[in-house]
Order: sequence, then structure tokens, then C-alpha cells
Amino acid sequence: MNGRNVSFYATALFLSFTFSIIAFTFLIVEFVTWRSYIQQGLHSRGIVINVYEKDQGDGGVTTIAEIQYSVNNQSFNINNKVNNSFKPKEYKIGDEIDILYLEETPDKGRINSFIEIYFSLGVIFTIGLTFFIIGLLTIRFKSWILKQKGDVWPSG
Repeated sequence: MNGRNVSFYATALFLSFTFSIIAFTFLIVEFVTWRSYIQQGLHSRGIVINVYEKDQGDGGVTTIAEIQYSVNNQSFNINNKVNNSFKPKEYKIGDEIDILYLEETPDKGRINSFIEIYFSLGVIFTIGLTFFIIGLLTIRFKSWILKQKGDVWPSG
């Protein structure tokens, strides 16, 4: 056992569990937010008023649908990023979409669809679970990590 191995072990544990805690915290916040929209949210019909593409700078393009909905004769707009590989529905101008909004914040509407609700939750959960498993594997292979010798890590 040498100092570099102990440092590596401690750093791996710290980072993996820290990142998993951060991811699970974001997951809880997003879940609570969606739960409030689902339980207390009111429905409105939104209409797609514009669809445009935005260059991401790395050669990729994001399609953005601008959706307008009304609450108490007041109009609000939301922009929805459409990633066609994960969200197969392509919006067209004039499409009607179900919008959920909270009575106290009608300007913060969200699209009421399975993908909109659960996609972000699934991604955040997967990230958190990955870092948690890395932490568990670090604990599981503690003796192997600490017994490594030599100038090139890992060896033996």
C-alpha cells in the first residue's frame, strides 16, 4: 500500500458518492416539481406557433417548438427542445398540445406527455445510479486498489 493508492481510493469514494448524492438531489427536486404539476396542475390547450432549429455549435442541431397557451385571457409562451432521437414526436405549426400549469405560476407551463415527465427523471436517475455503483465497486475492490505496487497504476 502506498500513499497514491490511498489518495486514489479516498478520492474515488468521495467523488462517486458526492456525484450520486447531487444527482439524487436533482432527481428529488424534479420529481417533487412534476408531482405538484400532476396533482395540482390545471390544463390548458397550447398551440405550436413556431418551429425552428438552433445550431448547437458542435455540428448538431436542436429543434425548438414555441408553444402558446392562454390562462384567463392572458397568453404565455414556452419553448420546448425537441430531441428527435428521444422524442419521436415532431411538432408542426398549428398542433394542439396539452399544457399543465400551476394556478400561482401560470407562466411556467409544462407539456403534459409521458416523455416530458419521465425522460428527465430517467436520465437523472441513471446518472445517479451509475455514480453510486462506481462507489460500491470502489468499496468492493478496496483491497485490490490499495495493494497495487509499482510506477504504473494499476499493476498486479
